[in-house]
Amino acid sequence: MRRNKNTTYTDEVFIKGCVCYEDLEPVKNAIVILEQILLMKPSCAFNVEHEVIYSTYTTTNRHGEFCFLIGDRNKYYKIKVFDTHYNDNGRHTSNMTICL
Repeated sequence: MRRNKNTTYTDEVFIKGCVCYEDLEPVKNAIVILEQILLMKPSCAFNVEHEVIYSTYTTTNRHGEFCFLIGDRNKYYKIKVFDTHYNDNGRHTSNMTICL
């Protein structure tokens, strides 16, 4: 099969990850948000302007796992995680780690 140089391929990508606390306990029912980053023209060599667009969200299962199906692998994405479990002071009980 020959590929044309000018053809843009937009194959889907499946991203699977896991969220856990520092003590490796899984974060259950955390909200995981996927955002698409649109890059603008750089204003200088070190400063690149960008715009962030909300794409979708999901929640982690009891093992702290989540997954997304991304429709275009040629774009940049950002993943944000919010823990839904708080202690009495309204703060997170500990720091979280994301593994992709």
